[in-house]
Amino acid sequence: RSRRQRQMCIRDRSKEIPVDAAFREALEETGIKKSKLKLKAELKDWYYYDLPADLAQTLWNGKYVGQKQKWYLFEFTGSNKDINVNTKVPEFSEYKWVDKKFLVSNIVPFKRDIYRNILKEFREFL
Repeated sequence: RSRRQRQMCIRDRSKEIPVDAAFREALEETGIKKSKLKLKAELKDWYYYDLPADLAQTLWNGKYVGQKQKWYLFEFTGSNKDINVNTKVPEFSEYKWVDKKFLVSNIVPFKRDIYRNILKEFREFL
């Protein structure tokens, strides 16, 4: 089946503007408030990835096979005390600041190509 025919994990917040969704996700996932983020760049295109078959059966209760993502680059203007990954519905157990070179080799294999492309597109800002 084509990507359009498969269920992708896309939150339908009918009138939510993608950049507003990014600010909301930052707050929900890391506790970082919009006031501590400065928008530096936005990628023009959306990125898609498919979950490996074993994960697609278990993640999101087996309802989705992948995800569609819009990427933004923000400058974090806060301090470590503004970050809290122990949120209402935690997605992360911890965080650490790393060099961009660390990202591709340390992300799950099925997202590596996306991360390579994102870093390439944001290179003038990094």
